[in-house]
Amino acid sequence: MFRPLANENFRADVRMKGIVKNKTIPSDNRALIAFTWLTGARDSTIASMKLKHVDLVTNCVFQDAREVNTKFSKTFTTYFFPVGDEIQHIVADRVFKASGLKPEHWSNASPIRSIFREAFETTDLPYFNSHSFLKPW
Repeated sequence: MFRPLANENFRADVRMKGIVKNKTIPSDNRALIAFTWLTGARDSTIASMKLKHVDLVTNCVFQDAREVNTKFSKTFTTYFFPVGDEIQHIVADRVFKASGLKPEHWSNASPIRSIFREAFETTDLPYFNSHSFLKPW
């Protein structure tokens, strides 16, 4: 049976792996894109997250609505999508190297959207916005 959605998801998977492996894109940006792909979290949610919300042991993100900008102000846990170990390693490497980061988070999702736009332009791929990760399959 023909499944165009599965075929499109395969193309999206190939595009994303190409972007997160592209060494011309800054490693922080690649890690952000990998994190978005891994969690499927909304860009405004990611912009308000702190490292303490990420649990690499149980492969999840705790979206505490008291601290994180979640849709409808709901608190919940998001488990990582099975997008591959290499993607999870990119995120884990960045989380473990985060000692030099400022304690603040972004005030909105504009920087995330810019990072996505620049990454796709750098790799000569059609733009695939961060919100698209909400429907990975």
